[in-house]
Amino acid sequence: AEGVFAPVKVPNLFEDDRPKKLSAYEGQPADRDWVIQDWLPTGEISSLYGDGGVGKSLLALQLGMAVASGGSFCGIKVSKSMPVLAVMAEDSDDELHRRLHAIRGIPEYAFEDNEIPFFLWSRAGRDAVIANVAINDAKITITEFGTKLDLQLAEMGEGEKLLILDTLADIFVGDENNRQVVNRFVKVVLGGIAKKHNATILMLAHP
Repeated sequence: AEGVFAPVKVPNLFEDDRPKKLSAYEGQPADRDWVIQDWLPTGEISSLYGDGGVGKSLLALQLGMAVASGGSFCGIKVSKSMPVLAVMAEDSDDELHRRLHAIRGIPEYAFEDNEIPFFLWSRAGRDAVIANVAINDAKITITEFGTKLDLQLAEMGEGEKLLILDTLADIFVGDENNRQVVNRFVKVVLGGIAKKHNATILMLAHP
């Protein structure tokens, strides 16, 4: 992913990229790190699939509120809190306002602090595509919005953060049934974002 995300420099992700001896895996392994225990692993790309209109976006907003505030999600105390950026391609700012107001009406989220690090980026009526992946020459081109997203994540600092992407159909242009293209988008584009920005990614999608 060297040079894919400009103008912010991408670190070399292939340093010490050699096979390890079996002895490197001796001893007690580290426990798996979770943002929400058994739901959302830290530093990984997770997906939430469901038909349109079943409540994926609302559930993701509740999850974002819980992680940003250090509260609970569906009755489960978050394992760690961190800043959250939600890219909402289908909801206007007015719709997000209505949804967040409804969420704040739930006792679990009825906290007074409006300065929790939860940032919402409505892309309704705007392009939300992050990158174009060409199959013929395996070329990856970061879009204007992809560059803006890269800069926004950089502004949030080097610490851990949660990135919510709603939905796959809006951020990815391509055949979702083409394994080669999807594989490169998820591993190189989203994986590059996760590694570069110390981010956990939750991607919403329709089956």
